[in-house]
Parts: sequence; structure tokens; C-alpha cells
Amino acid sequence: MQSPLPPRSFWCFISYRHADNAEVGRQWATWLHQQIETYEVPADADLASPIFRALDASKFLVVLCSPRAVQSTYVASEILYYKQIGRSDRVLAAILHGVPGSDLQECFPKPLQHPVDAAGKLDESERAEPIAADFRLADGSEGWTSPEAYRQALALKAGLDTKEIERRVSGYRRSMELAKLKIIAGVLGIPLGTLTQRDKAYQLEKERRRARIFRRVATAMAVLLVAAVAGGIFAMAKKREAEGQRREAVKARDAETLQRKAADDARGVADERRAEADAAKELAEQRRLESETRLARSNVMLADRLTKEGNTQAAMDALWEVPERERQWEWGYLVGRAYPEARKFQVVSKEASALPQGAKLAPSGTRAVFWATKPEDDNMHPLPGVLRTTVISPFGELATKDIPMVGALAGLDWSRNGHLLVVDGKELSILSPDGKEVAEVMLEDEPSSVGFLDATGERFVVKMEEFWHLYRRQGKTAVRVARIEETCEGERFAGASPDGRIWGAVTNDTGAVIYDTDGEVVDKFLQSWGPELAFAEDGSVAVVTIDESVTVLTPNGKRKELAPSAEIIRRNTSGITVKWLGHKLFVRTIHNLRSWDMQAAEVENAGTEWTFEGGEVSVGMAASESWVAVSFNDGQIALFGTGEMAEVGRLVGHEGLIADLHFSGKNRLVTAGEDGTLRVWFPETGVRMDFEKRTDELENGDWIAGLEADFSKDPAPAAPGHPYGTRTEIVWLDGKRVATTGDDGLVRIWNPSGHELILSLPGPAKIGLRLAVSKEGRRLAGEFMTPGDDRNYEQVWNTEPWTREALGIGADADWKSAFEAQRLKRFKAGWGIKE
Repeated sequence: MQSPLPPRSFWCFISYRHADNAEVGRQWATWLHQQIETYEVPADADLASPIFRALDASKFLVVLCSPRAVQSTYVASEILYYKQIGRSDRVLAAILHGVPGSDLQECFPKPLQHPVDAAGKLDESERAEPIAADFRLADGSEGWTSPEAYRQALALKAGLDTKEIERRVSGYRRSMELAKLKIIAGVLGIPLGTLTQRDKAYQLEKERRRARIFRRVATAMAVLLVAAVAGGIFAMAKKREAEGQRREAVKARDAETLQRKAADDARGVADERRAEADAAKELAEQRRLESETRLARSNVMLADRLTKEGNTQAAMDALWEVPERERQWEWGYLVGRAYPEARKFQVVSKEASALPQGAKLAPSGTRAVFWATKPEDDNMHPLPGVLRTTVISPFGELATKDIPMVGALAGLDWSRNGHLLVVDGKELSILSPDGKEVAEVMLEDEPSSVGFLDATGERFVVKMEEFWHLYRRQGKTAVRVARIEETCEGERFAGASPDGRIWGAVTNDTGAVIYDTDGEVVDKFLQSWGPELAFAEDGSVAVVTIDESVTVLTPNGKRKELAPSAEIIRRNTSGITVKWLGHKLFVRTIHNLRSWDMQAAEVENAGTEWTFEGGEVSVGMAASESWVAVSFNDGQIALFGTGEMAEVGRLVGHEGLIADLHFSGKNRLVTAGEDGTLRVWFPETGVRMDFEKRTDELENGDWIAGLEADFSKDPAPAAPGHPYGTRTEIVWLDGKRVATTGDDGLVRIWNPSGHELILSLPGPAKIGLRLAVSKEGRRLAGEFMTPGDDRNYEQVWNTEPWTREALGIGADADWKSAFEAQRLKRFKAGWGIKE
């Protein structure tokens, strides 16, 4: 808060070292005092009022800056006191000699270099930029208080002719006048541009007044001369008359020459003022661009924090305020994160039950069936009531249909082409993909398990009592074609091969049995507790048991033991999930995720494994060409790349547990929750997370890789832009960003000029080993490791080129609305919606 002005106030207080006012021709304090007192303010209606207010209510401190002033404790004390009373913005600096910021020739006293904090102490962690007028010569040496003194000093130097001396003096006169006006502008509280424009007009008007007076005087003298000549006609000869006329012509010519010189001087002054105005305009534009850069960095950091907190709308608002020219890599990365609609699509049943919902997804991922279950029932036992089927249309809309249930749901299954088999008590129905009933049959007893054997829903099996019964659709009903006598007690349907040639059933304590289409036993896996089956496209069958043993039955009838029994039965309430993806086999247990490549030379040694964090309990799994998704008992979904068993991201979807999850289409993940909702996720859009070559194997034509971390040496000490534990770094080709990583596994992106942190990216392991950046600047790669783990993990962060040219947005179009339209178009393309 500024202190009140005393009853008697002055324009300014000049603080200086007396040595700067002692030399003849360089008595700066005396000269500046006279210049300020005698300066004729170019007043008009717009300027007079602010001047009087400035004279009545403001005081300023003018500091004569030189290396001698830096050594003066009195000058420093005066500056510090003036800032402590709240007038830091009224301190003006006049540079006599020395260099601001120089170690040897510093001319700014320390209180002038730094601001004061709320307690009135100098804050040396920040630097102040005072308004400064430069009175130095062109070579940076100390100037003179008048052009005449400078001329005399130049005359004493050898080797300078009169023309060169006049050129230097003229240049110094202009720079000295501009510096003087800068001080006076600060004292008057008027922008320098305004004062220089007023001064230019004022000086030009003075020149015009002098010219007019001169012409009047010349005219009067001419009249008197003519009268004198006329009076002397009678006494002078014709020769004197001609002489007088000649002199008149000479005077007229001289007057014209003077007028021309005055006009030339005025044009020179105008050109000089125009150049000064252009320089001021250029400086203002530079300051504007610097302000935009600071705003961009501030909003990027804000958007990063808001996105991590889940406030994506506020994050997007902050990103839209970033000027278009400042939308760099980190802006595009955060745009992808702040638009969750680009990565997931939620469809919600309008009448979702308050009870927990059991759910089963169709293989296509666009159909699901929900049923109410008993509260706090881990096995999701169905209740009588309504069976709700849901279909996601090609346009992303959700259509629901309720099927009344007379009794309890005894069993259901989806065929590959979308037929739904439903058993209500003893009544079995088959619904077509459009929800119409195509077949119905009344069973002899209430079944315990059912399942389709083929992709079209023509053949199915039903378990009643201790026997399996094979059925085939025939018109509007179904006929039984066989009964299987050789079965195990408590069997349930476990799936069929894609070609329908074989199918399997499992029990919790007896084992697993593989049957053919005629009901003959193909193979048995006895004494296997809690097994699960999965059928590959080539006819292979994987059998996984609760003791985590993995056995593959090949099409030629041979068995391969990929993982023998651990002989330690873990308490596994969530069971085991096994999936085939081409020639790769994925197995999820309660505590880890494993995979094997069945085309490898040594299949048993071709597996990878990822162990979940302590306390996490996995409950489901889905696999696609690029991704493996694992759901946990807290409702989260972990994403893994199929190339390496390394977690690359987490998705948080439903209110509660996820009942079923499935990949469909081109890497679309569909999840059904106990809250009765469906969600569709697009992991590959927005920020892409994928795995490529090792950073030391990246192609030189596309990437620039940094040096690998050297653990034989201790990390360098912490420094700006390099926190403690930094092991390696990489700089973008344009030099605008630098990335570092090290012992904490974080990848940090910095502004190299000010060592300002822009963004932090968590790596897939605990320690960063190497970084690489693509030459187009839109991809950042990292290699990571965890102590005690002999594998390295790769991750690539991508950002799209969010520019008008890349998105096809015209220069005249509104950027935000056009971007929204492009984003919607991309979303529809990912979902498969035709325009």
C-alpha cells in the first residue's frame, strides 16, 4: 500500500553518487534537474488534466546509475526505502555508464535489481526490470550533458574530421533527447509514445511559428527597403535602382533557402519520430508474444492437473485459452486426455434396476443381456423378474427390450451371430439378433446349464439331471438328436470350438471333458480342480486349473504342459480366465496375467508374465490384436499391450463391479457393469499407448535417441531442469522442449530456456533408461526397468498434429467449433457410423 503524499510534494527525487556530478560536462544531476524543471510540456485538452494530477498526487525517484552508484550505500538506502513505502512502480533509472547485469561493470544498485516482498525485504529470487533511460554513447561509454561538451571532447581526439564529429554529435543529440523524454514521461505518468508524439507536434509547431514570424519580418523589411529605394530614386541614378532590385532578388532567394532548410529539418524530425514509434510498436508486439507464451505454459500445467483430477471440462476450457501458435506437443497430448469421449462411449439403460445386475456380452460386443441378482451374491445368482436385452445400434444408440421371466433364469448363452438362448424354468427360447423369438421348446426338467455349439445358433446342448442332451432347431421348435450317457456329475457348459466340431464341459471338482458333435468323448482331464476351457481357431484346446497348471491339447491329440501344477491351491474367489488370440494364449489368475506364443520353438519358455499390485483382485479378462484388458474388484480396468506384458493405462468405468468385458470390432472394448450400464472404449484414440522397437533399435531415419543411463556412475547433482536422479535426456529438433527421466521413472518435459516444468508422464516401470523423440516431434519414446526384473519395458506417447492444416480447418473457420466437428467425425469413424 502506497504511503500518502506530504502536503508539499515534488515531481521527483534524484538519487546519485556525488562523483557522478563532479566532472565538467558530466554534471548529470544538475543537468537532469534543469531539464525536468525547464521542460515545456506539450499540453492540450487530453494531456493537461493528467499532468496536473501527476504534479498534485505523485512523486518519483530518479536513480543515476553507474558502477560508482552501485558502490554507494546512500543510493542503495534511498532506493530500498522508496520501494518499502510502496512506490516501486515510480522508480526511474538513468544509465550514465556501466552495463546492467554485468559482473564487472554492473550499474544498477542491488535494490534496483530486485523487488521487495510484503515484509519490505529484497526478494533476490526474482529480478525487477526498472524503467531505464540510456545516456551512454553509442559504444557504451559515459556520455556528456550537452552535445557541445561531446563535440569538444571529440575535437581533442586525433583522426576525426569535422564531418565525422558532426555526425556523431548529431546522433548523440537524438539519443540524448529520447532518453530525456523517457525520464520525463515516467515523471509525468505518460506513455513514452504519447509524449514523443506530443513533443514532435510541439517542436514542429514552434518551427512553423518561427518561419511565419521570419516571413512577416522579411516582408516588412522588404516594404521598408522598397520605400527607401523609392525615396532615393530621385537622388540616385538608374544604376543604383538596378542594384537595389538585384539585392531584393538575392534576399528572396535566401528566404526561400531558409524555408527549405526548415522544411528539411521538420521532415528529419518526423522520420526520427516515426522510427521511434515503429521500434516501440515492435517492442510491444514482442512483449505480447512473450505474454502469450507465459499464458500457454500456465494453462497447460493447469490442464494437466485438472485432467489428473478428472475435471476434464475445466481442463479443456483452459486448453482452449492457449493461443493457437502456442499449441505445441503437450497441448495436443492433453487435448487427447481431456476429451474422454474420444476414448470411451457410455450407453445407459434408462430403467436400470437398483439391484446388482448380472450380465453377459455377445461375441460381437454390440449386444448384452442383463438380469437382476441377489444382493451381496458373489456368484451372481439370477432372480425371477425381467431379463433385459440391449443392442447398440450402428449410430451408437442403445435399444432395450424386456423379456418377462415367470420363473428364475435357468441358463442363457449367445451364439457368434447374435442369437440368444434363454431358459425360463423349463421353457427354452431362442431369440434372433433383432430380438424376435425364432424357436421354443418345453424341456422335461429344469436344466442346470445350456450352450450353443455353432455360430448360427442351430445346434445347442442342455444339461438336465446327470445327462447332456443335444438339440437341433427345426422350424419354430427344436428336436433332441442325442443323449450323452458318459458325463460327470455337476458339469456345466464351457464353450465350443469356432468350427463347432468339439465342445467342452467342466466341473468344480471332477475335471473337464471334451466332446464331439455326436456326444462322443474326445478327451478327459480328470482330477483337475476348478478348470476352465478355451478353444483356438486351429482346434487347440487350453485347460487351466485352479492350481494354475496350463495344458494345451493340440488338434492331433497331443498334450503340452505349459505350466505344471503349482501344488499350492490359492484361495481364488474370482476364478480363472483363459483366452486365445490367434496363436497366442492368455491366462488370467487371481494375482497375475500370463501369455504364451504357441508358434515359438520352445513354447514352454516363450511366455511372459505380469504380476498385479498387492491388494488387487482380478475378476475378468478380454484380449484383442493390440490390447489385453483385465478388470479388478474395485471396478478399474488395466490395459496391457499384447507385445509386452506391461501395463500402459487404467480405465475407470462403471459404478461398481464389471460383470463382463469383451473386445469387438477393431480394438473396441465393451464392458457391462453391475450398475446395468454398457460402456464402449477406444483405447487407440486420443493419446495412443503402444509398443514399438527398443529405443536402441529405433530407425535413424525417424527417431533421435539419447544416451542410455550409466549406472556405474552416480547421477549428476540436481540442477534447474534436471531433478535429482536424472539419468538421461533428449531435446526436440526445434529446441523448444527437452525431456528427462531417471531414478523415479517419470518422464518430465521442460521448457529449456527457463527450466520450467511443462508436463510429467509416468513410465511403465520404476527407472528410466533411455529416451527418444521422433523427428516430426509428435512421438516420445522411453525405455524403463524395475530392479530385480531382467526385462525392459518400452512406451511411446503420441500426440496428433492438432493444427488447422492437419485437421482441414480453414483460416476463416471458428477453431473450436470446427475442431469439435472433426472430433465427432473421427469418433463416428471409430465406431463405424456412416456419415
